[in-house]
Amino acid sequence: MESRKSEAPTLDLAPPLETSWLERIFKLKQHGSTVKTEMIAGVTTFITMAYIIFVNPNIMADAGIDHGAAFVATSSPPRWAAC
Repeated sequence: MESRKSEAPTLDLAPPLETSWLERIFKLKQHGSTVKTEMIAGVTTFITMAYIIFVNPNIMADAGIDHGAAFVATSSPPRWAAC
């Protein structure tokens, strides 16, 4: 008879990886993202919106629209969307 060596199962003794509260709330891994990616996306969005709020009224004013009205028209929709 042929004797076969059976390998003993290995035990994974590594501590469980702790997940951040952002990972737990938004299930980032499940959605194929990371905290770093989301932070970069958030900062990029913020900078873009800040740029648009201050540059767009100047462009509209050059086209003949009142600068104050253009500023209100540019900055109001983002505030409404945040509500």
